[in-house]
Amino acid sequence: MLGGSAGSYPALRTIISSLDENFHAAVFVVLHTHPRANPGLDRSLGSAAVLPTTYAADGMPIQPGNIYLAPPDRHLILARDHIHVTRSPKEGLHRPSINVTFRSAAQRYGRRVIGVLLSGMLDDGASGMWEIAKYGGVTIVQSTAEAQFDSMPLSALKDAPINYELPAAEIASLLPHIVGDCETSSVISASMIRIMGSLAASPVPNAADLYMSTLTARCNFVAVSDILFRFRRFLMRLPPPRSANCTKQLLPLKKARTWRTMLPPGSKTAPACGRKWLN
Repeated sequence: MLGGSAGSYPALRTIISSLDENFHAAVFVVLHTHPRANPGLDRSLGSAAVLPTTYAADGMPIQPGNIYLAPPDRHLILARDHIHVTRSPKEGLHRPSINVTFRSAAQRYGRRVIGVLLSGMLDDGASGMWEIAKYGGVTIVQSTAEAQFDSMPLSALKDAPINYELPAAEIASLLPHIVGDCETSSVISASMIRIMGSLAASPVPNAADLYMSTLTARCNFVAVSDILFRFRRFLMRLPPPRSANCTKQLLPLKKARTWRTMLPPGSKTAPACGRKWLN
């Protein structure tokens, strides 16, 4: 999933051009364009892409190794094994909306989704990246130092758990590795099904239960490690605590504001002692 707006075309072209025929995943591109823009993005990107590039159409089946572009003034929505293209209401002043596409992909494909958010203004894509992270997908934003307009990457970094913040060239080299890891996970899942079938027929009593208990303990350890890693990243993004000097400087302002709110009606000066006045 690639989303971008102002200033994202060079990065998008860099990423698209690096994907070759060994990239076994479908690629969906949502780029903010004018509703009446000349629909030539497929030819422009297609000239740099190795994979087949085309505008998405309603009901079109999803095929790995293809690049699908959101048409101008249409939302691109992913369903199970096919695409919907609709002219439903704008979201966040945008149609196509990055949030709409990312959200639909996360809800239907979960951990298999990789969301990449590139340069752009405002905050489209931040909510969609949050959805991808919620369902276990991978989230990547273009480096704010490289993005021509860093508002969209910054909004995502602020509002959603982001796994990587990289320049476009590094994103291009990273994507094939992530897709390869996802394919390996699918193979491992199929292998586990075969292993469980073999253990069920094993003469050793409770062999399957023993295997599952060991595997569960290892998975729990990995899950706890991942939670600690994410919590550490969260702490690193928190602002530094205020120093003692800053706190002392703010105290007189708080006291003065409190006296003004505690004055009785018609009084212009504060009482000598707040405790006496309260009693």
